[in-house]
Amino acid sequence: MHYRIQDHFGLDNDDIRHWLYSKVNIFNLRFVLQRWDKYAVKPFITEINVVVKIQGVRHEKN
Repeated sequence: MHYRIQDHFGLDNDDIRHWLYSKVNIFNLRFVLQRWDKYAVKPFITEINVVVKIQGVRHEKN
């Protein structure tokens, strides 16, 4: 099986209203830069690809 997992560090309206994020200036700056058309900074993206081999014997009921 192949798993592909993606996440991003983008801030939405709910994030920026959070008590912690609203107090830390770097999050406020990131939020503005992400939405300001002149800059349109893209979120950081994390991607993980994992391949898992499944082995064993399948037992069928009669």
